[in-house]
Amino acid sequence: MLHWLLAPLIVASAAATPAPEGVAELELVDASFSAPLYVTAPEGDSRLFVVERGGRVKLVVNDQVVGTYLDIGFLLTSPRGGEQGLLGMAFHPDFVSNGLLYLSYTDSTGRLAVIEVEVDPAANSVGVADRNTVIRVPSLASNHNGGMIMFGPDELLYVATGDGGGGGDPGDNGQDINTLNSAILRIDPAVDDFPGDSARNYGIPADNPFVSAPGLDEIWVYGLRNPWRFWIDAPTGRLYIADVGQGAREEVTILKEDDGGANLGWSRLEGTRCYPSGGSCSAAGTVLPQVEYTHNEGQSITGGVVYRGSQIPDLNGTYFYADFVAGWVRSFRYDGTVNAHYSWQAQFPTSLVSSFGVDGNGNMYVVSLSGSVWRVVRAADTPDEMFFYRQDGLYRFYDIRPDGTLPSPLLAGDEYTTGWDSITAVDLDGDGQDEMFFYRQDGLYRFYDIR
Repeated sequence: MLHWLLAPLIVASAAATPAPEGVAELELVDASFSAPLYVTAPEGDSRLFVVERGGRVKLVVNDQVVGTYLDIGFLLTSPRGGEQGLLGMAFHPDFVSNGLLYLSYTDSTGRLAVIEVEVDPAANSVGVADRNTVIRVPSLASNHNGGMIMFGPDELLYVATGDGGGGGDPGDNGQDINTLNSAILRIDPAVDDFPGDSARNYGIPADNPFVSAPGLDEIWVYGLRNPWRFWIDAPTGRLYIADVGQGAREEVTILKEDDGGANLGWSRLEGTRCYPSGGSCSAAGTVLPQVEYTHNEGQSITGGVVYRGSQIPDLNGTYFYADFVAGWVRSFRYDGTVNAHYSWQAQFPTSLVSSFGVDGNGNMYVVSLSGSVWRVVRAADTPDEMFFYRQDGLYRFYDIRPDGTLPSPLLAGDEYTTGWDSITAVDLDGDGQDEMFFYRQDGLYRFYDIR
């Protein structure tokens, strides 16, 4: 019976322990946004783009809100339900040269729509007159729209869709591979395989799992209730999907880059248990979540991002997620198993977390529906715990644990940038010659090899 599968996963989830102090904290960017749902930016861009549910994208420059970047409020469902509006935004990987950006929203008929807009990449305010419908997805109700869109390392667009709304999957979409609902779609907006259909302006990647097989060609994975937020970790190719539960379980499933066609179980399963509860079912052919938690801990998961920024090396490869109702933020690392599962409740005193996001320089943000956007930064009271030494011709850089022991080196090598300001000479190997030095300036450590 399926219930025998519950024990190891619940143990993994319940193992979330308090995160170590002195690693990271939140820095408020601004608290004046109107129902923000996401933040993003083109790679290398110093600007921050804040998506508001009402249809506006606000522009932040040097932590100052400078105005409205664009407004598609006139395209949205009216009146809007609580889960409708402007839901997602993605910049094309070549945005700096082609000016293409993508927006996902619920249109005037309640369907999830994705449009392509061509703009001046350098402009701080743009119109949406030059827009093109990429795809429209049917809906049964005003909720469970999905809405996350993101380009993968393959430069294809991934689109999250919900089960169409209502409660308990009344349309039986979860296990139906002949609907665009309950899925993450994978499409190519650079081509048009459907020139006669104004609502389908995209191409089908040849390696999508249902090409030349029963099922819709657009589907990458299915069996999802409401994957409000997912994340593609470019260095590993892993797809992290946080699926909002029905009445008992919230879940995170991690898929490899070649796991196209995976069935995540809804609505046969809710997490690792049968749905409806109390019945019997088979998990055969489904992929069970690596992390789940019950509604005793939280009631609406908000998927996040894998941290790959340069400012907090300790967090490299860490996936963050939150619960919208309970207000907490948690994280874990995944290397085939879940480890370092932490609760950041003390360091991240948040509420109504609607999303996470990353700017053009890899910094991570936490977004609250109440109007606030925070940046995750290195803890200001972090002691000078970094040090290095040279041995066998290699430099090794460590972060001392709170108990004084050493983890594996954060960095190791024999070539680092040189520089000549604010220097402090250090004789590291006791031979009377200052052969290396480091200094701290503006809160940053810099490590050099003197030529």
